[in-house]
Amino acid sequence: GSEMCIRDRVCDALKVILCREDGFDYEMAYQLNAEEKSAILDKMGQYCREKYGQSLLECAAEMESEITAMETPQM
Repeated sequence: GSEMCIRDRVCDALKVILCREDGFDYEMAYQLNAEEKSAILDKMGQYCREKYGQSLLECAAEMESEITAMETPQM
């Protein structure tokens, strides 16, 4: 299954990938504090309302449904 941090919470860390010109990529984790998580959650909700006219929970449910449909083998 897919690992997703959506619905009514934000993941504890952001995955950050630094892509350098020399071809080396570095993956890091940025730990979020409670204030940062709250700000991100608010921004995600605002984006869903503006872009899709839905709440964050509605967007998340739709995304999960689409992912499940893509992962389900077709007969």
